[in-house]
Amino acid sequence: MMWVWAPMLACVLGLGLVMARTRRRQGLLTRIDELLTAGHHQQVLDHDLQPGPLLDPARLAQATSAVRSGRFRLALDLLATSADDGTYLPPAGTAPTASTLRASALIGMGRYGEVARMLGHHPPQGPLSRLRAQAAVEAGEDTVAEDLLAAAAADPMEEAARLRLLADLRLRRRDLTEGERLARTARATFAGSSAQAAQLDAALCTLLIARMRVETGAVAEALPLVNAGLEGLQSRPDEPVALAEAHALAATVQAALGNGLEAGKHLALAQEQASRCQSPPLDAVLARAAALVALQLGDRETGRRLLHEAIADHEQLGAKPALAELRSVLAGLDA
Repeated sequence: MMWVWAPMLACVLGLGLVMARTRRRQGLLTRIDELLTAGHHQQVLDHDLQPGPLLDPARLAQATSAVRSGRFRLALDLLATSADDGTYLPPAGTAPTASTLRASALIGMGRYGEVARMLGHHPPQGPLSRLRAQAAVEAGEDTVAEDLLAAAAADPMEEAARLRLLADLRLRRRDLTEGERLARTARATFAGSSAQAAQLDAALCTLLIARMRVETGAVAEALPLVNAGLEGLQSRPDEPVALAEAHALAATVQAALGNGLEAGKHLALAQEQASRCQSPPLDAVLARAAALVALQLGDRETGRRLLHEAIADHEQLGAKPALAELRSVLAGLDA
């Protein structure tokens, strides 16, 4: 999954300022905003919200923390209403932010078709268009993704988000030189931002470059990039999705270098982080990593069994690009 956090966070921060004229309990919302900005998502979620004028912005802040910390089902529950037909009805005046969060949660749960139905073929330029493109990338709808990502964004952070998604597409198509150029450009923008969440995005760009080095066979060059990416992620207190994916990548790199002990440590750390989340796609990423680690360390029997499990996970999600890759690995074993 290719997450871009800084633009999403910018959509939500400052919701408390809208309520500045309402002094009662304003301090609570300010505190929630501060915790959200710093990445203390569990503390945001621990607040007991009471009915009142601040309920909607506070609930949106909690939904943001739920998405950021991989609790996607909880995010959908926070965004839901009591409509009898289950239709999503965002609070008045907050539809763009609520829709962004809902689409993000659906992607995190692997419900890519629902994102397409919710946002349509051509949502407005900005976060919703990028999220629709992200769902298309995960589902292997490359033409749709390319179309949605064709136009440059006016906002620098949204442009960096667009470039990073394009870099992921280039990686899949093995246009690695162009992919790395795009990832480096995006990383420079994120790294130059004062937004705290942007540093997380910069670290994710570094990990994307590491994946490209792995694809070229330069695994030894990928290792310091993976370590740098992990260090960047660990500067945030509560980012289990990103950390799980990064540790999974580190495990495959260490295994490719013959470091079985280190690979096992990273797999365990990835599983520890993923256990905090509600994300079938993340579980599938870890299943893939476990299979590749076993194969790289020469355990073909275990690797084959785990490979079949990973294939089943990706089939259920409809994650076609990852599924095609895993089937190719399996075909190589059977050749």
